[in-house]
Amino acid sequence: MVTRDFDAMLAEKAGIRPTFKVGGQEFTLRSKMPYGKWNKLLAVMRDDETSAEDATMEFFNTVLIRADRQRFQELLEVDDDEDG
Repeated sequence: MVTRDFDAMLAEKAGIRPTFKVGGQEFTLRSKMPYGKWNKLLAVMRDDETSAEDATMEFFNTVLIRADRQRFQELLEVDDDEDG
């Protein structure tokens, strides 16, 4: 099944940065990805020495705006399975 996000498409045309919500928090993505950063990200993702956790962090550190990176990392580190 193919889906389309017309809100994201319209936001991009209006020059608004895309956002997403997770864990009740909203995060903002870069509006554009410079080629050098995209190329570096692809290299990290293809590297056999990169763990899934490191690849995930590298991806979000690359695509999120600087102000949201630390907050997102903290959210990833939350362990919902712990008691208390």
